[in-house]
Amino acid sequence: EENEKNLQNLLSQSKDRENETKTNERKLLERVSEMEENEKNLQNLLSQSKDREKSLVDLLRKSEEEAKVKEKGLMALEENEKNLQNLLSESKDREKSLEKALVDLLHVDLLRKSEEEAKAKEKGLMDILKESEEKGKKVFDMMFLNEEKAKEKEMKLLEIVKKYSG
Repeated sequence: EENEKNLQNLLSQSKDRENETKTNERKLLERVSEMEENEKNLQNLLSQSKDREKSLVDLLRKSEEEAKVKEKGLMALEENEKNLQNLLSESKDREKSLEKALVDLLHVDLLRKSEEEAKAKEKGLMDILKESEEKGKKVFDMMFLNEEKAKEKEMKLLEIVKKYSG
């Protein structure tokens, strides 16, 4: 009877261990399934990360190309500004020459002709002088406008450089 009782206990323990083993096995299979799912998710994240890295590299390359183009544009604007300054200087020189010519012509006209004829010529020369002044003002306005545009482009270029260097 004692042996039978022991056998019954052993059998009960064996069943308990078998159930525990099955439970542990099921839990282990669930963990393996979770780990496989996690590995799959990690692979997807790695793939997405590589795609994003490639996109960022492409974006950086494009930004560098745009910065080079803008730098060339800025240099062209600076060259235009220098040309406009030269034109303005030439225009001022011409204006001075015209003023001198006007004074010389006025003296000659006053000596040769009547006062009425001298006034008519003076008016014509003043019109030429005004035209010259207007042209000078237009050149100055164009130079100022190009300088403003150059400053705006330079600020944009600096923002881009700060954005990608920071």
